[in-house]
Order: sequence, then structure tokens, then C-alpha cells
Amino acid sequence: MIHPQKCTAHTLAGSVRDHGRKTTTYSLPTNLAVPPTRPFQWEIASHYFPEGYHAKSLRFKAPWYLLLRCFLIDLPEQLGNGLDTVSWRDHQVKDSYYCSASTQLRTYNRFISGSPLKWGLRVVFSERSEGQPGWLIGRWLVVGWLFCNNPEWARSVNIGNLATPSNTICIRGLENVPPSHNPNSKTRFFKRFYQLDRSAAEPEPLITLFARRSSYGYSSLPPEAPVPERLSRLCGLMNNEGRAFLYGPSSQEPAWETRHGNVGGHCICCARRRHRPGIGRKPHEGEI
Repeated sequence: MIHPQKCTAHTLAGSVRDHGRKTTTYSLPTNLAVPPTRPFQWEIASHYFPEGYHAKSLRFKAPWYLLLRCFLIDLPEQLGNGLDTVSWRDHQVKDSYYCSASTQLRTYNRFISGSPLKWGLRVVFSERSEGQPGWLIGRWLVVGWLFCNNPEWARSVNIGNLATPSNTICIRGLENVPPSHNPNSKTRFFKRFYQLDRSAAEPEPLITLFARRSSYGYSSLPPEAPVPERLSRLCGLMNNEGRAFLYGPSSQEPAWETRHGNVGGHCICCARRRHRPGIGRKPHEGEI
């Protein structure tokens, strides 16, 4: 039997076997036409550990780690027009991918360096077209990577129940932009413009902002620098609608009071905040 999502004219033709009988020619149904590739330009990446394991010295002992990557076509427009009321948890694609965690653990080693977790599960959430084969469609896509040592538990757990404010250690906002040295290049990289960090030692999450340069890249704002209007709006969307989208409209956990790590100028997105001098940095490509 041919899997519907792998069904192409080539595989259909290859599935026709001549056992001494007349070969039947199959044509590809029009409803199997592949939809256009979705042009995702933004990403919200969030990282989760169970409570009690947020300190860096304890993360390698955590029984699980979850990474969510939420891809959006137009973050400002979507978050500003009701995406926070959408429940991505209700759109799980049944097909899951099971793998060894070693490669992925090396990719995201900033958060789980030295972790003994050896097993990974990938789960996809997306709107789908009606009928078969049910193509993934829509203006958003959520991919979850769950790492643990108990595959039976991972198969039975609801990933959406793990993505909670109390389990969050980091949220990043990224935009797909060309390299800073060649703004006209067709090559694109997801560059960080926003990062929220939580730690066991601080009751308030720390926000670091990265301003977009004229050469299209992003770099951290210097201490006490004024926040550009566009970045201020993005920060406000990430702090409010972005978190509402991650945690769901029915989340009962209270909102955080936040503080800025590298911003001392006027930021309209955070009327109540404390400022602490700090330094942001450009992300390494392997961390994205």
C-alpha cells in the first residue's frame, strides 16, 4: 500500500506490477496536487524543562526536554490579528517520527549539554486540507521535539501539556533574513530579535532584544539604547500574543513580570519593567 503523503506519479507507476496480465496505467488524481510551499519568514522557538530542573547544573538530570518550533508566514500580522486565539494543540498530525536523540542533542546542546537523554519523538501540528491525502496547509506550523529515556511515556504523553509557563526556560523570536554581508542574497537565515530567559535564581524572566541593522542582520542593542519602534512592537507581540499562542487561550497560569537585560531606553511594550545592564549577543547558526 502506498502511503498517501508519499504518493507521486513516480511511485504510482512503480507500484504497477505485470504478473503475466495486461498492465494497467494509473493517472494521478487531481486532488493529490501538491500545494505550494509555505513561505515561513518567522519563528518562535521555546524550550521546556520540568520544574525543579531549570538550573543549568540540573538540566542534565532532567527526565525530559521539549523544544517547540513555531513557524509563521507573517508574525506581526498574524499575532496582531487573532492567532493567539488559535489552539495548535487541536491540530496534531498523526504521523510521528521516532529517532535517536544524539544528533538533536548536539544541535541544541546549549540547553541540554551533557544530557543522558537518548530517545527522541517529533510531533507536527498543522491545519490540513480536507479529504485525502490531507496536505499540511495554513499560515502556521508547529514542530515539537521531545527527548527522554522512556519511549512508552513519550508515546502516551500530551506534548501540549508540557508546554506551560512553569516549564519554560527560554523563548526566542527569529526572523528569516539574508546574511548581513550580502543583503541581496537569496540565502536566508533565521536571526534572533527577541529572547526571554528564565532561571531558578531569578523570579522575573530576563528579556534581551536584538535590533535589525541596515544591512539586514540583527545585533544586540547596547545598554541604555532606545528601542526602535518596529522592535518595540515585536517585543510587545512576543510578550503577550506570542505567549498566548504558545500556552493556549485557556492557560490559567499568571503572566510574568519581566525585566530587560540590555535595554534602558523607552520601550512601549513594557510599561512595568526593571532594567538591568547586560549584553546580548548574536546567535550562532547552530543554535537556531
